[in-house]
Amino acid sequence: MIKQAGSESFQVSGSKSERAVTTEAGVSEDVTSEPEKEIEIPMEDAALVASQTGVDIETAKQALKESDGDLAAAILKLRRT
Repeated sequence: MIKQAGSESFQVSGSKSERAVTTEAGVSEDVTSEPEKEIEIPMEDAALVASQTGVDIETAKQALKESDGDLAAAILKLRRT
C-alpha cells in the first residue's frame, strides 16, 4: 500500500481468473456476463465515413459497428476492401 497526498493506492499482481460467486449459505451461483450492448452509430458519423470512402450509409454503419464506433478504423477498413 502506498499513501500519498492523502490517498491510498494498492498494487495487485498475479494472473486473472474468474470463479462462481459464493453466497452466505456457501452455495455457488453462476456468474453471468452482461449481454453485449448494441452500439448506436450517429448519422453524422456514418455520413462522414460514407463520404470519405464512397460507400452507402448502411455499409458505413456496419463498418462503424465492427470497429466499435472508431471513425478512423472504419474508414481504413473500407478503403482496404
